[in-house]
Amino acid sequence: EFYDQNPISSVGVVVTRAGVAQSASPLGAGPAAHIRAVRGAIDAGSFGEASVLNVLHAALRMLAAAPLHTTKEVVLLYSSLATCDPSDVFAGIDACAAAKVRVSVISAAGAEVHVLAQLAA
Repeated sequence: EFYDQNPISSVGVVVTRAGVAQSASPLGAGPAAHIRAVRGAIDAGSFGEASVLNVLHAALRMLAAAPLHTTKEVVLLYSSLATCDPSDVFAGIDACAAAKVRVSVISAAGAEVHVLAQLAA
């Protein structure tokens, strides 16, 4: 339905596990590719620590080629109570703001995670 209502939009999927973020389906792939990517991530299960910073960097790399006149948004579905980041996650949040990338957070962790609250603010 998203593609029917937003025919010129692009979606990509990034997955984080064990402190690493990787593209599961590229920006602009079709709905079937995204569904396979999400199902594959679910089937692989969760292991290791998630990294908000690495997800933000991967998302910024994906969105770097988008034209300046477009709206750029990251929807972060996060189910961990912590984040394991290689450096200052707040610098990543600032990089998103500087690139005019809006970040929305859906937390499935059952408790508020401070970094995610700051990211969505």
